[in-house]
Amino acid sequence: MNSRSSGVRRCRATPSTRLLLAVAMLCAASSAAAENKPDGRWAVSRDYSIAIVGSDGKIGAVTNSGADHKPSWSADGRRFTFFRAFHYGSGFERWRTKIGVVGVDGKGERLLTSGQYPDFNPTWMRDGTNRIVFNRYLGGSTWKNQVYMTTPDASPGDEVLISDPRYGFFEWANSTLKDGRILVDRIDNIPTRSSYLLTPNPGGKPKYEKLKRPTGNAWHKLSVSPSETKVAYMLDHDGWVHTYEDAVIAWAEFDVARRRIVNQKTVTERHKGYVDEYPRWSRDEKFILYDSNRSGRYQVYAFNLESGTTTVVSAGQYPNAEATPY
Repeated sequence: MNSRSSGVRRCRATPSTRLLLAVAMLCAASSAAAENKPDGRWAVSRDYSIAIVGSDGKIGAVTNSGADHKPSWSADGRRFTFFRAFHYGSGFERWRTKIGVVGVDGKGERLLTSGQYPDFNPTWMRDGTNRIVFNRYLGGSTWKNQVYMTTPDASPGDEVLISDPRYGFFEWANSTLKDGRILVDRIDNIPTRSSYLLTPNPGGKPKYEKLKRPTGNAWHKLSVSPSETKVAYMLDHDGWVHTYEDAVIAWAEFDVARRRIVNQKTVTERHKGYVDEYPRWSRDEKFILYDSNRSGRYQVYAFNLESGTTTVVSAGQYPNAEATPY
């Protein structure tokens, strides 16, 4: 039975139909790409200078030292804090660095510590005070690390110790909460690590509240989400957090009131030969940004929590979304 006798009409695509289909496909592809890219801007360290990646993918330099690491974007959106390396060593205890601050327009750059110590991974308090929390590695044979606090207007030597001075081993500040507490890790007994919420009390005895963890493995570079309901981190597998190739990116739910982190999920797979590192949250918490050298050079990747897909979104290392201190 042919189409004419059956009353069935065959539809043949006309040039205009094909054009509409092509446009629809392009729009769908564009929409899918947009869904796999965070809204807004983020900061990176590119060629070890602080830079801003725009929504159009263009990268604008903020500093130009060639030695600047790990920017954290202040909650008010006005400034970055970072650390600048003046001497690199075979181990972190041999580095010499300074905590820095600079405006997002590249103006007002200041260095806040002396460079006498390895001062690492500063971030901002989320309590509206614009204070800066950072880690100071005392080095030597003690493996001692302590947490300090300073301000954007401080001078070297103004920083104050907020770790318990009686604790003589390794304590590391990861991320902060809006109520002024700081999520820290401690090595109580090698290789066991414990996590706490630290309430600072400079000059007095700080308060520590222990957290329930979803894993016995160590984690590092932990970031609390803007809503403080989730955390992302590098999950260690070899018991030695200074080696990164064994770590995978993971995230879990965070119940602040009950002081517990639960329901761990992994984002990347275990591998050899490259590094996935420094997970940070997008402002809307739809994405986890992290960097990886899996392609042969460091690039920023965005993992979509809803779809489970991952997309390359820019060059650089140590991503941090706009006005979202890690």
